[in-house]
Amino acid sequence: MASIGRVISEMLNESHQGRSGSSRMQGGMIAKVVDNVDPEDRYRVRVSFPWLSDQYTKGTTSDGSDSKVQSHWARITTMMAGKDTGSFWLPEIDDEVMVDFEEGDFSRPIIMGSLWNGPANSPRSLKFSPENQEVEVSNHAQGGANDYRFIRSRAGSTLAFIDKQGSEGVSLRSPKNAEFFIDDTGGGERICMYDSKQNQWLSIETDKKKITLETDTGDILIKAKEKIRLECKNLEVEASENIKVKAGQKITQECTNYKSKSSSSTEMDGGGKMVCKAGRIDLNP
Repeated sequence: MASIGRVISEMLNESHQGRSGSSRMQGGMIAKVVDNVDPEDRYRVRVSFPWLSDQYTKGTTSDGSDSKVQSHWARITTMMAGKDTGSFWLPEIDDEVMVDFEEGDFSRPIIMGSLWNGPANSPRSLKFSPENQEVEVSNHAQGGANDYRFIRSRAGSTLAFIDKQGSEGVSLRSPKNAEFFIDDTGGGERICMYDSKQNQWLSIETDKKKITLETDTGDILIKAKEKIRLECKNLEVEASENIKVKAGQKITQECTNYKSKSSSSTEMDGGGKMVCKAGRIDLNP
């Protein structure tokens, strides 16, 4: 009697293609991705079944190299798929996946999902603002709290949802740690953007009705092709050293009362002509 492994191997062999009269099997199988360059560009992968012998799994990948490739091109189950819409998460080469077969037809494999294993463990830590803290994310380390959910790419880009009571937030972080962070800590409502070293940031605090744009190390430059307009009830401009205002043509100031004061000296230079006009002028009253 042939072994179960041999029977399954033969059912996987390409001589058993097609939906009509082909061998069938119900249930999923563990497989490894060996090719993710679909020649028809249909977002599919090919897999090998490590538990089968080389005799039944040898094949050729799309680049012409030998590999343990015996499956037909497998479609990928995703949380959303439609015309020009959906979630795009193509498995990597050597990723472990669960494979099922449409109506049990081995010529119509479907990737049901990806699996972690011993060599390819799940992430163990997560870093996020506002304190740039790093936390252990395994539910064992959390004592069963299950407070962190996130998506992390191969390069390290991370979208994280922090559900810890009193410290809720959402973090979108780049591989070099630049971050967009929505912070509801303590019932507050803040939207923050940080650079990789958290030396420059933008903070919007909705509960305090306050927006802060700050840099600890460099300059802030605001540019517009046409016009920059500031509107507010009171405007304060303060510098620890110097303030310089320069225009290519004209500066106009209008107000009800105007006061200019210097604690040391004042100098006015017209360059050409200076006109002082008022209903009354008092010099050194």
